[in-house]
Amino acid sequence: MTKNLLKLLLVAVVLTLGTNTWALPVPDEDGGADGGWNYNITITCGDEPEPFASGIAPENSTVWVNFSRYRINFLGGLYEKKPVNNILSQAFTITEDNFTANVDYTLMPGVDFVFWGEGEYLFDTQVAENPNITKMLSGGSAGYVIDNGWNWLTSLMPGTYQIRAGVIGDATFTFRAGGKVILTATGSNDCVVETISEDFTFTEETGITVDLGGDAGSSTVVPKAIDYILITKASEETDAVRTVAAQQQPAAVFNLAGQQMRRAQKGINIVGGKKLLVK
Repeated sequence: MTKNLLKLLLVAVVLTLGTNTWALPVPDEDGGADGGWNYNITITCGDEPEPFASGIAPENSTVWVNFSRYRINFLGGLYEKKPVNNILSQAFTITEDNFTANVDYTLMPGVDFVFWGEGEYLFDTQVAENPNITKMLSGGSAGYVIDNGWNWLTSLMPGTYQIRAGVIGDATFTFRAGGKVILTATGSNDCVVETISEDFTFTEETGITVDLGGDAGSSTVVPKAIDYILITKASEETDAVRTVAAQQQPAAVFNLAGQQMRRAQKGINIVGGKKLLVK
């Protein structure tokens, strides 16, 4: 194989750790990057930076890196990176050889990670990739299922939980607990829409399912897909605060006609479900 043919075959070599990157280094006759510079991108979830993306790019070129919406560090802490102008990717200009940059994630206190999944890796999904929206998506892609139906996500033990789901495209996905709807997440053709459920509490082990569907879209049509799903549980400390706060709330006061009153009046009142005589 001639060196000229090798040049035609070797295109855009980018080494990646844990995410998607874009760069266009030009191969030289030795197979390296002609004038290319090395770069290393790290992320910090807590104390220590960890390697995230690395590669070789042309001098002073721009490299785009896809980030996940949420991450869990090795200690089990839950961290987030919020989109900027609906974009989860970030551009880095490689201004020197051995270029380094770090991206900080923000700790989400008071919640414990229970379930996290990128849409393209959930259940038996098909990967929805569209070059026009890649920068919007957590991890650079999303997932859908060809046939409508439902799929088992996980089983939750007794406790108080919350579900967050990111959806792209004109699609709606319904989440259920024991058959009861706990979240309806609808997307947009303009961006990933994150829908957050109300807190819900189980007193016994309960299964979580999601109604499936969607499609891959095309180069001109935005896919209908799940970008990510996150289930969190209130920490024991948060649960304790909620319990104390509930106990400190004044009991509702009603008259005998069932009308709620600001305070107990003379006569018979219903306070906290019990009759109270005020003289």
